[in-house]
Amino acid sequence: MGSGRRSPVRGGRGADRRGLAEGGAGDLTAPEGKGGWIDLRTGPREERNALLARSLFDPGRAAEIAARYESEPELELAGRIEQGRLVGLAGWRREADGGVELRHLAVLPEAERCGIGRRLVRHALERSAAGRLVAETDDDAVGFYRRIGCTARPLGELHPGRERWRCELRRYGSREPEAADFEKIAGWPRSRSEAYYMFPSGGWPLRAERLQARAAERRLPTLMLDASGTPAAYANVYEDEGQWWIGNVIVNPELRGRGAAEALLLKLCRDAGERLGADELHLVCHSPNAKALLLYSGLGWEPYRILRKLGPELEPLAGIAMKKRLESTYSHYSGRNIKI
Repeated sequence: MGSGRRSPVRGGRGADRRGLAEGGAGDLTAPEGKGGWIDLRTGPREERNALLARSLFDPGRAAEIAARYESEPELELAGRIEQGRLVGLAGWRREADGGVELRHLAVLPEAERCGIGRRLVRHALERSAAGRLVAETDDDAVGFYRRIGCTARPLGELHPGRERWRCELRRYGSREPEAADFEKIAGWPRSRSEAYYMFPSGGWPLRAERLQARAAERRLPTLMLDASGTPAAYANVYEDEGQWWIGNVIVNPELRGRGAAEALLLKLCRDAGERLGADELHLVCHSPNAKALLLYSGLGWEPYRILRKLGPELEPLAGIAMKKRLESTYSHYSGRNIKI
């Protein structure tokens, strides 16, 4: 999009810091307690352009660039709604090789560090059904892209002392695990504690046959695969007292921090809604597992109950029950879902 495009940066760091006025997106109300997505190529223009300006070196070009999103079919512009407000946007271009290039990314200041930027990037990848997403950025933002699972390659200095980076994120595939997969999955917990967080009654060391037997009792056993076909993450879904729960969540330790857990959770949420008719999912996260708690919170899971538990060494700990309403992710676009 020419010189008017600034690097896709979480929150538009270094750009014009003007955000929406409090309540400025009140006409975008999503269902109570839920977030949602909206196609910003069709409006609302005032709120969209104010947020788009935050991702530009020249904020005055926001209307011009928004008009290109409206008129050029290979471009898409999506917005994230939270609590009835437009809090972030992502714009991307479909490439001839089947990938997508992220062109613009912006998040309201008050919505930063809540996982919105990560969700916007992941949404662009899933919405486009592309195999990979690329973005060019600078030293200020390359850390964000690495944290969400991108690889980053230096391109040289754009300006003296300012390195330019090409970041790439590949989409995960999925399938039902086979018998041989459980041998690998059983080896992913690196400690007694990790095995407990994944499968509290599974014992230590974890045995593949116990995992496989548990999967046979449950629904939607799902194995995520990275671009090379390497197993990356696993979980399943089960019903308890009329509620659907996610269980046995684990990520390959060699692929942690690369978006596999997020891809797994999004896949299970989508499949639970489509295949099980669920409108809400639940899970339990144990209090010492801070990284998982932060991940779930950033993906919109809300804690609602504390369960008293005994840990792997019989120490007291809290099991934090969390829930997430399942949104119609693409209803604002065309009423149909994009499969991953």
